[in-house]
Amino acid sequence: MSVSAERLILGERVKSLRKSMGLSQMDLAAIAGTSQNHISAIEKEQRGASDKVKVALAEALNTSLAYLTGETDDPSPISASQGTTLQMASDWSSMLRDLAHIDPDLVVRLRDTSKDWDNVSDKTKKAIVLALNLALGREDNEELRKKHR
Repeated sequence: MSVSAERLILGERVKSLRKSMGLSQMDLAAIAGTSQNHISAIEKEQRGASDKVKVALAEALNTSLAYLTGETDDPSPISASQGTTLQMASDWSSMLRDLAHIDPDLVVRLRDTSKDWDNVSDKTKKAIVLALNLALGREDNEELRKKHR
């Protein structure tokens, strides 16, 4: 497959899945650990993605790497036992939103200390930080995404 064909498939599929999940490019970038500009360039077929970014995108979009790269037309999600960062964040965000109403400073402190969690996997850290961001509300998310890239 040519480079332009690979970019076309990746761009179309990332954009389609992202929109179907109701995510902005910023949301997807924060979950996948890349920049909004990179997501935009991928979707516009201006830039490809490293294997590491492709894997992160597949995980974030709850699909397979094979689907994103055009090896299959089956967008079946990854194994449910693996879970996705977005699913983990969604599971925790309502509880944390309740906590934010009671003690917003605690939620902010939890989020701000996330880089110091040595024994927590990167995937879990991203999910926790995203859940904390969701609990704090969208107006706070842009600042936090920049901080946790």
